[in-house]
Amino acid sequence: MPYFCFLHELETLLDNNLIKGGDVNNAIVIVDKPVDDEEMARLRKIFKKEKIEVKSEGYLNNLELRFPNEPARHKLLTLLVICMIGYPIKARSLLTVPGTVRILSLLKRSNNTSKRTKHIKGVPQYNPALPPIYDQQFIEKRLPHRYPFMLVDKIIELGDNYIVGVKNVTFNEWFFMGHFPGNPIMPGVLQIEALAQCGGILAINLSGEGQYDTYFSENR
Repeated sequence: MPYFCFLHELETLLDNNLIKGGDVNNAIVIVDKPVDDEEMARLRKIFKKEKIEVKSEGYLNNLELRFPNEPARHKLLTLLVICMIGYPIKARSLLTVPGTVRILSLLKRSNNTSKRTKHIKGVPQYNPALPPIYDQQFIEKRLPHRYPFMLVDKIIELGDNYIVGVKNVTFNEWFFMGHFPGNPIMPGVLQIEALAQCGGILAINLSGEGQYDTYFSENR
């Protein structure tokens, strides 16, 4: 697979003695400035070629491109390789020294990150700066619960078959005094109750006009 670079980049590499095995047969040099006879003679000497010319398409070597847009195809192939990771990436990538090996290394690291964070996919993103769909005053009009058993402070998402609520758990919650001293943990039964209250709001929202009470019961 050929590599691509601009002539000015090639000159920088040459000036710093960084060309290691480079050849016009394994790299396509895109000419991005006028080239005089002195520079052409220098390139012929470096690459040990009797004849080096600037093609009409604007590249410097004696190879025939398989396609007129081969550099674009090469980069498109890189994007297709990135798609092999299996999920969309929302990012901006800046590569100072790009290459297939580095792209594959990036994919490997991304895949490992994906495996570590797989369990959090689909978790709602909470932005406290956004106004809620239902605030606490509205929720109190829908649910009969009151302090200390009101366990929903706001609703941030609501659909036909799902709801997302927020309970702001603070250090001075009444249940932390005994659950547990020095190690405050919200009891699991209260977490379930908070979920049930969210479900109650969803059910009431789908029930139309009227006053309703919701109950958390077991069907056998």
